[in-house]
Amino acid sequence: MMVNRKSVFVTLAACTLLGLSLPGCGGKAERPADLPDLVPIVTVVKFKGEPVPEAKVLFSPVSGKYSAAGVSDSQGRAVMKTDGVYEGVPAGSYKVAVIKLPPSQSTGQSSESLQNPEDYEKQFLATSTSGSAGVQSALPPKYASFETSGLTVTVPSPDGKELLVDLQQ
Repeated sequence: MMVNRKSVFVTLAACTLLGLSLPGCGGKAERPADLPDLVPIVTVVKFKGEPVPEAKVLFSPVSGKYSAAGVSDSQGRAVMKTDGVYEGVPAGSYKVAVIKLPPSQSTGQSSESLQNPEDYEKQFLATSTSGSAGVQSALPPKYASFETSGLTVTVPSPDGKELLVDLQQ
């Protein structure tokens, strides 16, 4: 049987376009109806005055429904995404947890693979446990838990800005 290259290309192109238009198939997730307006926020993570690259940052709302997460770049800057998907954060107050895995304990997960908020929660919960079963953070362990970090931020409304998360010893 002889295959026409043009028909194969057209079929593949049509399948790709169809796949991208289906939810969960490469297209953007549908925004929840109750999601409030989002404020663009970049968190700058520093430890002892130095930027912390590849730190996982999680905001837990003091009151409200939506959490936010981000992974810092080489300058310690993390673009925060509500539920790990929608760029920006609802205005309000948040508890903050930060973790940086040492290279020997890296999970191999990229920031793109941690877009599901449940994945972020599992990562953070794993780091807040003690003993050999838990993953150890390259930062002081207190920062891996909302309850012990002592870190809070207030997201302003409606203008976005950078928020400094300055970790001490």
